[in-house]
Amino acid sequence: MFDRKIRIFMAVVEEGSFSAAGKKLFMSQSAVSQQITHLEKELGLVLFDRESYRPKLTKEGQFYYREVKRLHDDYRGVLDYMNQHIKDHITIGFNYMFDQEVFTTIVQSFKGCSNEHIEFKYLDLGQYKEVFENNIVDAVLGFGAVFQHDEQIIYRKICDLEVCVGISLNHPLANQDIIDVHELENESIVSIGPEAGKELYRDFISSFYRDGMSPRIVKFVNTLMDLKVSIALNEGIGYLTKEICTPSDALHLVHLKNTHHHAELGVAYKDHGYDYIVDHFIEFYKQYKLRL
Repeated sequence: MFDRKIRIFMAVVEEGSFSAAGKKLFMSQSAVSQQITHLEKELGLVLFDRESYRPKLTKEGQFYYREVKRLHDDYRGVLDYMNQHIKDHITIGFNYMFDQEVFTTIVQSFKGCSNEHIEFKYLDLGQYKEVFENNIVDAVLGFGAVFQHDEQIIYRKICDLEVCVGISLNHPLANQDIIDVHELENESIVSIGPEAGKELYRDFISSFYRDGMSPRIVKFVNTLMDLKVSIALNEGIGYLTKEICTPSDALHLVHLKNTHHHAELGVAYKDHGYDYIVDHFIEFYKQYKLRL
């Protein structure tokens, strides 16, 4: 980054003499002195007072050294950060395949076109803090409600998801495609429990209160798969996003109106060194969805 003459100047200041700087740089004392003279001519400044036994910085020399040292330290800091944080390998955790068929295709396509080595790892709901702390993953894909209130992580939204009500094929409402949320006030509900994902559960309950309703929860489950199975068995209705359901789930989705229930897909990570990979993935995801 720096001109050779500037590096020699800094060595003289830090080693305390022309001879000591020469030894460090494998140069003769006269060659060091010559380079400093060339630098002073270029700058139009006298950097050293040479009348004393050891060269002493002039006022201009002190200012010049302070500024080039600051620039040098900033430059080294950038290099150190890049070496430590900007990596060509990233492990991304996820807790469900949103748009399962699309998600799988996107992941495979992204891995194929990216210069980075990318590994995807399945995680349980609510497990993201543990895996971050133990450096098991570098980023996590999941429901935004899980991450949005954690100030220790970086959260980026990818896209909105549609919250629907899932019901058994044998449920009396199975012939409806859309319903006002208030018509469901007395229905028994199966829900992801607070132990499985307290942030998700807190957001879920808050949406009921904002709708002016009190949920009648009859069963807690720990996974999204268990939620879908319980709904299919008619143990209660369940609120879930359209994007995590497939035709093989044996349940019917009813669209909601007049509700505060909402969801979004996002990515959480702890290190800004991964910004460029996350940006790439989000843009790739959005562009792929637009082509569908």
